Amino acid sequence: MDEKLASKINYLIQKAKESPKKSKATTVRNRSSLHKIIKTKEQADLFMKLLKSA
Repeated sequence: MDEKLASKINYLIQKAKESPKKSKATTVRNRSSLHKIIKTKEQADLFMKLLKSA
């Protein structure tokens, strides 16, 4: 994986972990790990942009 892309993805993951949780989530089966990391529309848009550029 490209170093620049990897650093941007790591930044996105770190920012998602630091963001305050809006509410207590209920456990839903078959959720992907991306669903747990990406919490806002802005984070999703950035992730899709990075994914398309790879």
